[in-house]
Amino acid sequence: LGMGKYHIPTRTIVPVAGVLQPDSSVFYNAVYAIMRDSKNKIWVGSHYYGLGWYHPGQNRVQVYDSEPSNALSYNGGAIGTIFEDRQQNLWIGTLTNGIYLFKPYQKAVIFHPADYQNNKGYNNGPIRKITAIGKDRLYLGADGGFSIYHKPTKTYQNFRGVRGFLTNGPPEGINFTEPDYAGNIWLGSNRLGLCRYNPLTGSFTRYGSWDSAQQRKVGNVQFYRALALPDSSFFFICYNRLVKLHTPSLTFYNHFVSGHPVYKLVGLSGFCADTGHTIYISQTEGRLYRFNYKTN
Repeated sequence: LGMGKYHIPTRTIVPVAGVLQPDSSVFYNAVYAIMRDSKNKIWVGSHYYGLGWYHPGQNRVQVYDSEPSNALSYNGGAIGTIFEDRQQNLWIGTLTNGIYLFKPYQKAVIFHPADYQNNKGYNNGPIRKITAIGKDRLYLGADGGFSIYHKPTKTYQNFRGVRGFLTNGPPEGINFTEPDYAGNIWLGSNRLGLCRYNPLTGSFTRYGSWDSAQQRKVGNVQFYRALALPDSSFFFICYNRLVKLHTPSLTFYNHFVSGHPVYKLVGLSGFCADTGHTIYISQTEGRLYRFNYKTN
């Protein structure tokens, strides 16, 4: 139902004007990506209106108009993720129409289609997360599997998603590709659990609904969101619940093993962290929670 702005000092939520103001009459008026670039411009990716940017002074969102006759314009439709690389380019992953390499301050766009067989494009399906470690590689999660884009050669290295848990390949239906502080990439699937990719060895390690090596319950098999913390831990949203993972010890905390109220919340949809030790957790019913992960 659109976009709102949370004012931390007063703990109030202010609606944002423009096309993404709350409006139940617009079907799929959902916002999937909000990103502030290196020039402090706030980019917004939505389902119905595509790419836009936020004007703080006017408290409104303006849509980036597509130009079907212009090959160097953005015409991607619904957006799943927005990522800025070190060269200040925007990589826009869409849910229906590939990837757009967008140079906003040069007003130029390069389209990357799906082409997993020839390594000229990424694995097929919606793109829900793009991230990077270093300047030369991008890591992409799509419905068809996991892809690495090599900038110097402008080629993709694709790993087709594998169904089932009895394999160490990447899963299908990837919702996020999140780096940790040891240089690994964590992949979360919407139906096949959690996977860790080691860029140095090129190996994948899968974690299903039951970690038999440790006899610990990991959680349900749908991993939806990931948030890396400075203490080498992750928070995940797993089947709409909160799960915490301490990566060095591979210790999981969730509603199966912890009685803390935060792990008993249900219907969770997203989260973010501030510069301190607070994460803000959103719930599909319209609630917002503040949780200090240092003091619990």
